[in-house]
Amino acid sequence: MQLLFKNKDLEEMYYNDDYTTKRYHQYIIQEYRETVFLLQSVRDIQSAWKYRSLNVEKYQKKYSARVTKWWRILFSIDTEKTITILTIEKLTNHYE
Repeated sequence: MQLLFKNKDLEEMYYNDDYTTKRYHQYIIQEYRETVFLLQSVRDIQSAWKYRSLNVEKYQKKYSARVTKWWRILFSIDTEKTITILTIEKLTNHYE
């Protein structure tokens, strides 16, 4: 599966273990990495729904997955069958 990022900071946050920022607490960054890794490991969107901790939901023409109780990842996929391209678009505070 190919993993794409719409935002350079999100890509840096995923690949760089030493990444720090004032915008996200270190705990959020760690949970973000684990969530992206889990999304990357599924074959199709139905498999992602089986992980109750992700709480995957359809959001307009995209999807969202839970990072923590308050933070979510907004992502898109190329097809609902076998996912070949997973595009991480945003990390948002669910309640803002």
